[in-house]
Amino acid sequence: VYLQVGQHERLAQSAKRQHAHKATIYASRGTMYDREGSALVVSIPSYSVSINPSRLPNPDTAAEILAEFLSMDRAKLSAKIAAEREKKSGFLLVKRWLTPDEAKQVLRLQRGSQFRWIQITQEGHRQNPDGDLARSLLGRYDSFEQGISGLELALDYELRGQHGTVIRHENVLRSAYEAEVRQAPKPGNNFWLTIHRALQYETERALQD
Repeated sequence: VYLQVGQHERLAQSAKRQHAHKATIYASRGTMYDREGSALVVSIPSYSVSINPSRLPNPDTAAEILAEFLSMDRAKLSAKIAAEREKKSGFLLVKRWLTPDEAKQVLRLQRGSQFRWIQITQEGHRQNPDGDLARSLLGRYDSFEQGISGLELALDYELRGQHGTVIRHENVLRSAYEAEVRQAPKPGNNFWLTIHRALQYETERALQD
């Protein structure tokens, strides 16, 4: 009786915490344009896939399914999963920057109750439409879209924006039944530079000759 009445509120809050998981909503990094409005660096929405190795009902089957849908080497993926399970790890990043077809297939797969161990996260994929054009000025960024040189580094704080937070409530079968956005992501600022894309191309080509 004491547990049911006296500790009801505490136990209810404890159960709620156990089935509530905080996840990050990644903000879109700002775009850099030339003075005519042509994009020089842009972040394209993409997806990444991760799993919880400790939740897998059958690691070999999981590796076979994911390898088929994501065009990966089954043996190598199986070895990674085995290594993470040995370490009792609860997270393994399987693949980043999925193609639209891969993302569509994984999202469809994830809807099945037997595939709740698959997690798919939206993120940005930074790209330079013109390759290395003005690279020394624009700079470089790492695989997590953090600026490491040039304007990408100098303007990193303004470009990266602010990530948001969502709380996902799950039932005992780890099936999400409610998502509560605690903080919406704030996209990074866009910048218009004084350089001209076409003139920059001609200048760099002349310097190479």
